[in-house]
Amino acid sequence: MNFEKGTYCLIKAMHHINCARQHFEDVKIGCKQHMKNVFNGHITKCDYMFNNIYDKLDNETRQLYKAEMSDSLGIESIMDKIVRLDQTHKDQIEDILDNIVKGKKISVTIEDD
Repeated sequence: MNFEKGTYCLIKAMHHINCARQHFEDVKIGCKQHMKNVFNGHITKCDYMFNNIYDKLDNETRQLYKAEMSDSLGIESIMDKIVRLDQTHKDQIEDILDNIVKGKKISVTIEDD
């Protein structure tokens, strides 16, 4: 199966499934047995969804997924920081990322207030 046009959205969906699974794993550590069983059920569902999609991908798309999502929680960590920024700083980050994607050289100066 080849998802050329929808690869980005598909990888993003798989990223979210993977993050959810990792978060459920973290949450269940502090739970009593009944709740551990509940979260294990959610983890199983995440595994089912992820594997059901992953097994149908062609090798090229699988390699793309592995390269892009090798550190799902690292990406989440970046997003957690961006959410705390005011709109001006979010716009600056977006402009920087847009220019990086375009292949432009970026220089950042950090000034103390």
